[in-house]
Amino acid sequence: MMKPQEHWHLMRTLASSVESGPFNLKEIGDNFNVDIEKPLKPVMDQWIKAGLLEKTGDVYSPTVAGQFWYVTMLSSQLKP
Repeated sequence: MMKPQEHWHLMRTLASSVESGPFNLKEIGDNFNVDIEKPLKPVMDQWIKAGLLEKTGDVYSPTVAGQFWYVTMLSSQLKP
C-alpha cells in the first residue's frame, strides 16, 4: 500500500464538489486552511471562458457541458 499524498482529502473534496454541483473555492479552502482560490483562478477562468462553469459571487456552477466534461476537466487539471 502507498501512503496518500499530502492534500489527498482536499483534492477529493474539490473533485466531488465539482461533480456534485455548485461549489465555493473560498469555503473549501477555508475548511482545509489552504488558499486554493488564487492558484486555481486561471483554471476556473479558462473553464468559464470555455462555457464549462458559471460564477455568481463566490459560487461556481457547472453548466450542462461542464457536467458532461467534469471527469476530463478534473483529470487534466487537478493533479498533485
